[in-house]
Amino acid sequence: MELKTDWDLEKEDHAIEHHGVLGMKWGVRRSKSQLRREAAKRISESKDLTDDELRSRINRLTMEKQYRDLVNSMSRTERSKSKEFITRVLTNAGDKSLTNFTALGMDAGLKALVKQVGGEAAVRAMYNSKKVIKKQTSS
Repeated sequence: MELKTDWDLEKEDHAIEHHGVLGMKWGVRRSKSQLRREAAKRISESKDLTDDELRSRINRLTMEKQYRDLVNSMSRTERSKSKEFITRVLTNAGDKSLTNFTALGMDAGLKALVKQVGGEAAVRAMYNSKKVIKKQTSS
């Protein structure tokens, strides 16, 4: 086991991150009865509200629900169009990449085979014949 020096410890990033519920104690879990009591408190708090305060809260919650519903309904159609587009683009890119990769692999294998059988001059002749064939097909 290697001991770390003060210099090594200073270089390391020592940060505490918390991803839990704010106000929650470390290692403490709430039981169902505690959760029920908190819900009952919230209900009793609503009894202490005036009619106007209660009405404004209800209106706010109703508007938030309507907003969520609108956003979700619009985003479903947009998501399906986006998913279709991305799938099409990735499929085309994958096909092209696979074709190029296969061609490169076949070219390298053919080059190695020709070099093994016929030497460097055969490789040059093979590439020259490819150029001639390309020129003939493009004309």
